[in-house]
Amino acid sequence: MGIEEPENFLHPRLLPELAEECRAASERTQLLITTLYGAPELCVIRTM
Repeated sequence: MGIEEPENFLHPRLLPELAEECRAASERTQLLITTLYGAPELCVIRTM
């Protein structure tokens, strides 16, 4: 699944909730998020 620049379409208060949902989804499937501004709520380094 891929999400492109979610920070452009969501209210900033919703980004942490989206980040948590993405973390949960990444346990089940591959997930790619691109971000133009490097929203800190979405920048998570995860090693496999």
